[in-house]
Amino acid sequence: MKPVIFAAITLTLRIIFAFRTFDLVYILTKGGQGIATDVLSYYIYRLTFISLYMGKAAADSYILSAVIMIFIIIAFKLVFRSTSEQEYY
Repeated sequence: MKPVIFAAITLTLRIIFAFRTFDLVYILTKGGQGIATDVLSYYIYRLTFISLYMGKAAADSYILSAVIMIFIIIAFKLVFRSTSEQEYY
């Protein structure tokens, strides 16, 4: 049981860290030339604090949370399906 739980936790953290790229974009390029290196988290930041579109930024934040949750649910299903198919003797 320990490898399954470890794989699920590791996969969840990797998915969350993959979407958490705001700091690198903000420090290095601030969106780059135009919006060349723009990511969704930096786009939400610009909507909130620069353009002051609070409602649109909140809606985009919910969409980002839903996308992350979908990736995590798919990852959990893949991890637990692969372990349930194995037979232990």
